[in-house]
Amino acid sequence: MKARLLLLAFLILSSITSSASEELSLGWDSVSLEIPGAEEAGLVSLEIECPEGIWKTFKFECFGESYSLTEKELENLREFPLSSLNTTHEGGWEILGGYTIHFKFHRIYYDEEMNLVRQDVAVSVNKEGYTVSKPFAQNIANNSE
Repeated sequence: MKARLLLLAFLILSSITSSASEELSLGWDSVSLEIPGAEEAGLVSLEIECPEGIWKTFKFECFGESYSLTEKELENLREFPLSSLNTTHEGGWEILGGYTIHFKFHRIYYDEEMNLVRQDVAVSVNKEGYTVSKPFAQNIANNSE
C-alpha cells in the first residue's frame, strides 16, 4: 500500500513539473527567389527585404520587365509577415491583362470583438504591369453568441 501511494505521489508530482515547449514560427528578414514553371512570364524572380518586419524592398522581374514597389505601395504590406508569401499564377482574361503572376501574403488575428480574421493582400503582375491590392479582411470565426 505504501509503495502504491509513493508511486501515485511520484506520478502526480512528475506531471506537475514536466513541461512542454511551445513551438513558435521564425520570421524572415529577406527572401530571394527564382520561380520556374511560368513559361509565359519568362524569368520570374523576386527579392524582398523586410528586416524586423519593416518592409524596405520589394523587387521582382516578370515578362522581361523589372519592377520595384514604392514606399506607398509597401505600406499596404506593413502588417503582413514575409513568411506568409505564396506565389500563384493564372491564365487570366486577355481583356484584363491575360496571364498573371501573384505574390500573396496573409495574416490571421483577432479583432476588437475577438473574432478570428484572415487578411490578404496581393501583388499581381501581367504583361501590362503590376498592381498592389488593398488588404482584404474576412471573419473566419465569429465568437459572438
